Amino acid sequence: RYLPAGEYSIQADVIAVLQGGNASDFGTPATGAYFFANDQQASCSTGSERPVCYVLQVTVGSDGELRFGMKLENTTANWVAFDNVYLIFLGTEEEMIEGEKNKIRQELADYLTDTEIEALIKEAGDNFDALERVRKSGANMTADPLAKALRGLTIDGRAPVYVESLDHYLCTLPLEQFGKAYNARIDYTPHEGAGQLMIGTTTVAPGTDYRFSTVTGGKFYKLSATDKNGNTIEKNVTFTSLPIVRITGSFNDYYSEGSITVHEPDKPAPETLFMKAKWRGGITNSSGKHKRNYHVKLLDGNGEKLERSFFGLRNDNSWILESCQVDMSRIRNRVLTDLWNDYCTKPYYIDKEKKAMSGTRGRFVELILNNDYRGIYCMTENMDRKQMKLKKIDEDTHEVHGQLWKSKDWSYGVFMGHDTDSRNYPKRHPSSYFEWYEMWENYQVKYPDFEDYGYTTDWETLYNAVDFVCTSSNTAFRQQFTEYFDLPVVIDYYILMETILSTDNHGKNMFFAVYDKQEDKRITLGVWDMDATCGQRWSDEYFHKAFLGPEQDYATFITNYEHGDYNH
Repeated sequence: RYLPAGEYSIQADVIAVLQGGNASDFGTPATGAYFFANDQQASCSTGSERPVCYVLQVTVGSDGELRFGMKLENTTANWVAFDNVYLIFLGTEEEMIEGEKNKIRQELADYLTDTEIEALIKEAGDNFDALERVRKSGANMTADPLAKALRGLTIDGRAPVYVESLDHYLCTLPLEQFGKAYNARIDYTPHEGAGQLMIGTTTVAPGTDYRFSTVTGGKFYKLSATDKNGNTIEKNVTFTSLPIVRITGSFNDYYSEGSITVHEPDKPAPETLFMKAKWRGGITNSSGKHKRNYHVKLLDGNGEKLERSFFGLRNDNSWILESCQVDMSRIRNRVLTDLWNDYCTKPYYIDKEKKAMSGTRGRFVELILNNDYRGIYCMTENMDRKQMKLKKIDEDTHEVHGQLWKSKDWSYGVFMGHDTDSRNYPKRHPSSYFEWYEMWENYQVKYPDFEDYGYTTDWETLYNAVDFVCTSSNTAFRQQFTEYFDLPVVIDYYILMETILSTDNHGKNMFFAVYDKQEDKRITLGVWDMDATCGQRWSDEYFHKAFLGPEQDYATFITNYEHGDYNH
């Protein structure tokens, strides 16, 4: 189905023979066997068990259908087979491309609006492989039930999203529309022979307004329409003030391709974009987890990097879908990162980079994975060179300027002076580093990218700072600390840890950044992953421990119940 209209050549290797039980009639030529394609056919008689290639030229009409196979009519053959079928389009390349676009329009019609489909086609351009990627993206999509009767349904320009696991539609709406009646323009196109849309008991013609009674969370409104065969389709719709994000694909620990659609309350007509995504996280990514974190990288129709802005945040290709799995309230990491962004001292280079941030921004969304509702997520910016506005590497000379590292787990170097679960401060040097390793003392290099620059990195700046804290005397520490670290930011960070009783951010889950090592080697900090706070621990246990109360000194708590405090 859905082939481009035009002329084709189709060939197949065929066997059509009468086999016998002895040598005298073994391999007798057969009659009544035909290789066919649409209205064309060829009589096949091989006379032996060796296949013969048959070729037909056939026309495919505007319906895009090609039916082919073997037809038997009063045949004398007792063994008929065909294999190695080749179909060759005899038209022009332009005709083939246009035919592929029509296939996309037909195959995705039950899943996406006309506007969304045309946007995907435009993105792919005239690249056949890119168009094929668009067409195959429908494999994980859910058919829209009402699309059997009408196309392009929108409520004030916003397309309701059908969720198969819930068996109803979700539609995003600005928060200010809640708590009162909502007058909305309803647009759609009925299929030929189908009836008009009904909302409740009211028939709503295309391009007219409908008044939804007081909109509240969890309130349902019945949508129904009759298809051309007289079947009535009924589904409910409910409104949410959160953006709706649908991702399609099959994902695991490695990047694989899929698609993403972000429905924003204040922005009608979302794009459906190509992407690659993988699972991410620590204990939240262990076996048996139902609600995964995802790292998403947007792609254009040719599989190249694509940047988009959502919710007024930065324009980028890299996004995090955070499941908030450990935190039953789902809000700790987002709220506390926003708190940090509001009050923290800006990094020491803020005069040079006015937009530098040491925390991410994000928006809570409702996530649909293929056909399954997965609940509340937070879609956030990534913490990287771009977020902190670090100076880029010189691409011509490979001279390093900005640097970024993340502490992945605890170690002597991460605690900067004591081993995990130890109160002994031996003042020994941290372990040696190797420039061809992307990890050192459980720090991981994030920029410059390890793989992009010959699988080598420069640890010297971070090593010297960590070594200073590990080995310096109290006097030297007080006098020289500001030569190595951005002190106002460090103070603000420790105030935050004290206030929120963080159990997983005292060394681990931090970013360490240098703006330009050629000018200033001071290290500033960036925050990350603050869900194990405010009475929540880093484990995946559902209930809080009694020792996580707020009425205690942070340094004492972190030493007695976790792996120890920073050396300071």
